[in-house]
Amino acid sequence: MRILLIFIPLITISSCVKYSRDPMETLEMKVDTDQTLEYLQDLESDYASEPQLYYQLARTYYQKGNYAAADNNIKKAINLAEGNPDYYYLEGKVQQKLNHSNRAIKSLLTAEALGMKSFDLYRILATEYLNESQVDKAKASVERLLQLEQTGEGYRLKGDVMLVMNDTTDAIENYDKALKLNSKETASHLRLYDIYARQQLYDKAEYHIDKLLQISPKKTAYIENKAYLLSNTDRLDTAKLLYKTLVEERGELKDLYNLANTFYKMREYDSAQLVSNKAYEEDNSFLAARLITARSLDKQRQYQLAIQTYEEILAKDSTNNLAQTELEVLRRKVAYLWRLQQEKQSQEETGDNPPAAVEKKEVTIEE
Repeated sequence: MRILLIFIPLITISSCVKYSRDPMETLEMKVDTDQTLEYLQDLESDYASEPQLYYQLARTYYQKGNYAAADNNIKKAINLAEGNPDYYYLEGKVQQKLNHSNRAIKSLLTAEALGMKSFDLYRILATEYLNESQVDKAKASVERLLQLEQTGEGYRLKGDVMLVMNDTTDAIENYDKALKLNSKETASHLRLYDIYARQQLYDKAEYHIDKLLQISPKKTAYIENKAYLLSNTDRLDTAKLLYKTLVEERGELKDLYNLANTFYKMREYDSAQLVSNKAYEEDNSFLAARLITARSLDKQRQYQLAIQTYEEILAKDSTNNLAQTELEVLRRKVAYLWRLQQEKQSQEETGDNPPAAVEKKEVTIEE
């Protein structure tokens, strides 16, 4: 009875893989994986020579995220039935999860040679070829998947390939095609944001980050990107609010740094000092935050504390050229101010003050 309950529905599902999307990804499995695994393990002693048993075991382990066990079982299935493309396809997916790109490619190519032609097979092939810097093969795989099905994901992947090939124009074109097919293709929005931000085309970059925030308004990575754009377009008040949100919700060191830097840009030097000190207290190797502290002290005319802070940075990293340069400039400024003060004091002590200015008046002589 168990063999009928488990095998019949799963075999029926797996039989439609070859010329469509992967049913493991497009079909919602309503069977509890732990229960399925228990049933299959019970059957193993009676069906040790049945490749489909090991295939289903491998699928179940894959769904549970136990890729080592999935790998072990799919190899048993292949040893028992070497001509089944579904087995090699699953092996390729398992190898991808194990970060074995070359093995994944080999298994997927075997599945293709045995007759499988699916969108997901070529998608994974393209991704793994990119991981191995085999860009031409990645492009060929993308072309094949787009012949099977034109989707937002497919054009996004082609954009990724073109970006690696340094063809930014073609990459943008493909990301735009992806968004026409699926306006919520988040990866394409994110790629276009990155491209336009690097090109300092901030209006276009902001359009895409705003779209992402509409999709996921609380995603901190998107909030950070928005704050970056605001900061770089001198909308510092709003940027400050977003960085404060990130500090409260995420509280990473970079959030404290960005908030401190924004305070500094706004000339709120006491706040910049306070926040940068907090970042440094959390990680005393975070010297970028310490630089903001030194600069803030300088701006507040606390010159000796600023010098001590710069010296502290250089004691930890003698190769920090920026700190060294800023310290030298500060020392020259302090020396100049000291000389001015000494000259003023000397003049006051000796009474050697310049004569008062005499107002000139015009004199008219009457004849």
